[in-house]
Amino acid sequence: MPSVAKVSAEGRRQETQAEVGAGERAVVELIEKVRRKLGTLPDLENGDLIQEGEWFQFHRPLKFGVGHSDAGPPLKALVVVDREPVPMESLAPGLLMNGSVAHVLDPYATEELRSAPGSRSGSGTERLFNWLEELRQELEAAPGIPMQAVLSQMEEAPRDARTALDMYGLFAREEWLKPYLAEPLMHGALCEGVAQGSFIAIGEEGTVVMGSPLYVRIAPLRQT
Repeated sequence: MPSVAKVSAEGRRQETQAEVGAGERAVVELIEKVRRKLGTLPDLENGDLIQEGEWFQFHRPLKFGVGHSDAGPPLKALVVVDREPVPMESLAPGLLMNGSVAHVLDPYATEELRSAPGSRSGSGTERLFNWLEELRQELEAAPGIPMQAVLSQMEEAPRDARTALDMYGLFAREEWLKPYLAEPLMHGALCEGVAQGSFIAIGEEGTVVMGSPLYVRIAPLRQT
């Protein structure tokens, strides 16, 4: 007969698994509820027009890491960028988002990700990186307020498309975020989610959509 201690431990393990499963289902249900509320959104992969301040959806391989401002009191953010850089001559836009490390869920919220000092935003792109992070913090502090209202209270965005394209290229490099990547997401997994456009950079070499994610998750397998 198993000992009382062993039975008790097994019971706690099963209870913990049940709690985790219930928590995961609750998150999925909440995401689906929000998606229904938002209705039909522009799709980044279909070439739909993405506008600043508006919601859009995406479905593509992504990688995650931590970035920080180049100098001064560092602003630290979760960086979400294309798994492979989109060629600048491509008609498809690149995607670069910044969020809060605090919102990353297990099993991707590794201690390495939480404590990583991060990769530099780059001296030439620091102002844009800081502006994007300040915008994200303002949006999270005032949920429900339209982005345009938040933008009206902030310093004007750096409008140089070259700066945005440079920052995309920097973070999308294979080696740039490598020390701080969440490894489970690095094996070609497709992600999907919804984000709010914060800066659309259109240059001669291509387009980059920058945004603040509402959520990002591994994409469910689609029926073919």
